[in-house]
Formats: sequence, structure tokens, C-alpha cells
Amino acid sequence: MFVYFWNKEARILRIVQPRLEGLVPNVLVVQKTRFKITEPLANLCHSSMNQLPDWVHQSLDLPLRFAQVREDPSLDAWVVERLPEDATLLVVGSGGCTLAVLATLPNVRSVHVVDPNSAQLALCRVKLALLRHQDPASRLEFLGHRSLAREVREDQLSRICDEIGDPVSIFGPTNSIIEVGLDYAGRYESVFRQISRAIATHPDEVLDLLRLESASEQARWLQTHPEFVARLLETFDHVMDLENLVALFGETATQNPVMSFSTHFFQRTIHALHSYEANTNHFLWQVLATLAESKPTAQWLRQPRQDVSVNLCYEAETVQSYLTQTDTEFDYIHLSNVLDWLTVEEARSLLELTWNRLKPKGYTLIRQLNSDLPIRTLSDHFTWLDEESDVLHREDLSYFYRGIHCGQKL
Repeated sequence: MFVYFWNKEARILRIVQPRLEGLVPNVLVVQKTRFKITEPLANLCHSSMNQLPDWVHQSLDLPLRFAQVREDPSLDAWVVERLPEDATLLVVGSGGCTLAVLATLPNVRSVHVVDPNSAQLALCRVKLALLRHQDPASRLEFLGHRSLAREVREDQLSRICDEIGDPVSIFGPTNSIIEVGLDYAGRYESVFRQISRAIATHPDEVLDLLRLESASEQARWLQTHPEFVARLLETFDHVMDLENLVALFGETATQNPVMSFSTHFFQRTIHALHSYEANTNHFLWQVLATLAESKPTAQWLRQPRQDVSVNLCYEAETVQSYLTQTDTEFDYIHLSNVLDWLTVEEARSLLELTWNRLKPKGYTLIRQLNSDLPIRTLSDHFTWLDEESDVLHREDLSYFYRGIHCGQKL
């Protein structure tokens, strides 16, 4: 495993390989590389406190914060498969990808889909409609992963919105939606589009990396391409500048950080390239080559066309608000990374609400992105499944999270 440090002033990338020798854990092998970045990244960042880059201003017109879900649904499926028959779930709506997987599991009877953003709930309904009516290839075309004539995509969107009872306008500027497809019409997707564009100075180079067949080959490639690694770090610094993120997602989404979000995403991406086979990991492609025509796809997009017969209840509420109001008891409460957005007291309160609304032996699963919340110490009620959580974290293909917390009501 290598650790990368980019000294902006000296323009030196330090590639550090920790190595254990006996009982001494901090012996280091260091390689220093000097290089020059030829293409400026100024267009990706703002030049003053009051000036945001054009792509941020354009993204503010998009009501969808997240068009795709950066979560590995196999973690949630692992939990749900342990539930009894006729299970009742609460799922954070977001981009609908996790919902589309869980709603097709045979032991699920009903799903309460919760999101304060009505556009996100509409997107969830669209994706379930696609699962019912379209095969995988057609879904990829409609959502923007493959080419499709504008008039065809526009006609399909109109028909689907008529079916689910939502106006096309709920997703924002129609021309933009038709051009890029719904899976690329969110603010988070705009962030990763800028990252992919910035590192695509030599696009074949990025694709060469992502098409390697093992993590060990990827690690060697990174070691021999320090210019790429440094450019990636500088790109994250510019695109994921805190002011950009606050403008796009609000201050609450960026509180309690362990480190800057740009550093977090850079480190997690490098970790993933050392740990997972990139050629099958669609989360890596979303970040590094989201504009590629041919790339791996999300689990729900590969599922065959099928009926979705579960009972669905959509609630335009925060999870906290809905758990306060509802009398329903759940077998599983999917909290995504909601706690990252909360203060310590708010997080403690949400865990209390979650405990109260879970059935005996019910589960919750929490993803922790970049917050410093001591999540497992905030609730004495839950039995935290430490070993299972660690295994799930190691196997989590959505590599963005620094922690996974699986708790059970025993």
C-alpha cells in the first residue's frame, strides 16, 4: 500500500510505502517525483470568495442532489436477507438505486421510502418503473449511460412521468435532462463529471488504468505514473473545494469533517485502486471516467425486467421527522450516511428514534463518509455487530466510506 502526499508549493509528489520491520511500524520507503502539470485547473475553481465556477452555477438549477446512489447495495441486501418473511423496510430514497435492489428481494413485503426532496422521490418511482418495463440495455440508454436519440428519450421520459404521476419539470431543466439522461442530472454527478474531464487530458491513460485486471497491477501502474496521481489530487482539491460543496449541498452536508472532502475522496480513491479490481467496479468509473461510453454499471441496472410487487409508501420527510410521526415498526432501517449531516446530539436523537421504531431483532446499517462522529458510542441500546461491520466495510465496493456500522435491536 502506498500513501501519496502532494506539496503544492514545491510541486513534489511524495509516494510513501509503509513497511514493517520487526516491531517497528513506521519505517518508510520514500520516492520523490518532480513534474509539471501542463493544463491549468483554474476553470474548475473560483478565483474569489464571491465567485463560483460556471459548472457550479449551472448545477444549482438541478433539483436532484444525487441522481445515482454511491452505495454498494449488496451490504443492505446482506442485512435484509437475514430478516423474516414479509419484512418491512425504511429506505432513504436518494437516487433510487438501493431501493431498486431491496424492493426485489423475496422476503420484503413493504418499503417506506423517505426523502425530504420530492425530486429524489420522483426519481425513485422512475427507476422502479424502468425495472418493471425495460430490459437492462434500454435502461442504460434512457438514463444516459448509452447513446439514445433525444426525441426517443424525451418521449420515454414523458410516458414514464405520466405513469408515475410526476411532472417532467420536477427534475429541472428539461433540455438538460434529455441531453444527458436522468442518471447524470444530479449535482453530485456534476462534481464527478468535472473530475473525469479534468483528468482526461490523456483519456487513454485513465482507461488503461481502469481496464487492468488486478489490484496489484493497478498499484504498480500508480507507482509508475506519479504525474497522474498528483493531477488527480490537485483535481480533487479544485473541484471539491469546500465553497463549491457548500453551494451545491449546503453547510450541514459538510459538517464534522475528519479532513477536507477533497483529501478524503482522493485517499479513498487511491485506496480503492489498491484494493479492488477497477475493471468491474462501477463506482471507480463514476469518479474517474464517468463520460466513458462503455463501463461497468450498477447492480440494479443489470437486473432483468421484473414485477415489483412490494407495497410502497413515499414520504417527503427527513428520516428524523418521519420516525417521529410514524407508528410503523420496521425490520430494517436504512440510514445511509444521514448521520454525517448531523450534530452529535442530533445523531444521538436519530439513533434513539431508530431503536424505538425497530422491531425486536431488527437492524440498522449506517455508512460514515467523512465525519468524526463516534457513532457506536452514541447509543447504548444497539448491539453493534463489530466483526460483521468490519467485513462489510472491507467488501464495500462503494469505497467512499471510512466506516460501516451495523446495529441490531436485541
